[in-house]
Amino acid sequence: MKCDDDAFLDIDAVVDDLLAGPVVGVYWGHVMAQVEPNRDRSDKYFVPADVFSMEYYPPYARGMAYVLSEDLVRPLGNALHSGRLDPFPYREDVSVGLYL
Repeated sequence: MKCDDDAFLDIDAVVDDLLAGPVVGVYWGHVMAQVEPNRDRSDKYFVPADVFSMEYYPPYARGMAYVLSEDLVRPLGNALHSGRLDPFPYREDVSVGLYL
């Protein structure tokens, strides 16, 4: 689980939700869809078009809090560590959606 330090979670509800689903292939959180990359150079969330040229990001769980099951975390970490996967340094939550 990744959670921002200023987020408040109902841990019991999160656990109940996670236990009700599968144990592998879990990417849990508040999923965002059809979010346009920010092209405003003065904004902290700016992403250059030459780095990400698509009109919308793929679906991703908002960075406030999300969960990945170990079967997703391990290969993702290995791919980033080995250089088989290029880091997307602009938005951590979007990057997870891109990698998956």
